[in-house]
Amino acid sequence: MLTRKLISTVIVLSLLLLVRPVVSEANSPYGQKVANLALELVGTPYVFGGTSTSGFDASGLLVYVYGAYGAKLPRTVSDQATVGTSVTRANLLPGDIVLFSASGTRWTSIFVGNNEVVWASSGRKIVRKASLNDSAVSANYVSARRLPSTVFAPVETPKPRLASQIITTAEKYLGAPYVFGAVGPTAFDCSGFTRFVYAQHNISLPRTSLSQSQAGTLVAKKDMQKGDLLIFVDTYKAGISHVGIYIGDGKFIHTVTSTGVSYSNLSQSYWSTRLHSVRRVIK
Repeated sequence: MLTRKLISTVIVLSLLLLVRPVVSEANSPYGQKVANLALELVGTPYVFGGTSTSGFDASGLLVYVYGAYGAKLPRTVSDQATVGTSVTRANLLPGDIVLFSASGTRWTSIFVGNNEVVWASSGRKIVRKASLNDSAVSANYVSARRLPSTVFAPVETPKPRLASQIITTAEKYLGAPYVFGAVGPTAFDCSGFTRFVYAQHNISLPRTSLSQSQAGTLVAKKDMQKGDLLIFVDTYKAGISHVGIYIGDGKFIHTVTSTGVSYSNLSQSYWSTRLHSVRRVIK
């Protein structure tokens, strides 16, 4: 009798394991990184056919964000709606793809946690964040997909020794004057400084702040590490206009007209509100 009860118990437990909902966290930690980056792009213009920070359409946003972490998504909404595996709305995790449909139009979005999604809205002409608690948004929900971790490629963490060496090199020039167009070694402008410093460690950067904003690999601001290249906007002119090197603890080194090569801190509102993006150029 005891043996029969034990067998029955094992069978019941086995059945429970078979039928229970499976909540896969295969996309972690990439899912959270994807979500972080998507949130940073909120406010970017909507551009039909766009796949860059100059502007995105719905599927283009996903191609860009997931691509930053090595996941190559198909270009169209229809194809994105079939990648990975299906997940229920109740089991959504940051980084999942959420499909919507309204009035014959379909679009994909990125679930970012807190029951919120981010997508490039053709109606509002920007990348927007919206809540699934909003009945107008919820009514258009169709389905969700999750990518396996195997489709992501790890973003390399800057080698600590090399990052420290780069910072040490940059600090050798503290106090060097700012001169527009100068590329060192006695004077620099901002992109001339970063280009010169990284070049001392066999890392080649293009010449201007705008072109440097596309160098290396994009990483979320929350994931910045020592030695990363910081990109700023709306300093002496509108748009991308300044660069610096992150040295840790919220500080960075750069050159400006008033103090030349010097330190600044991202806790200062002037810089924190103008930080556009972070690029990883150390491999």
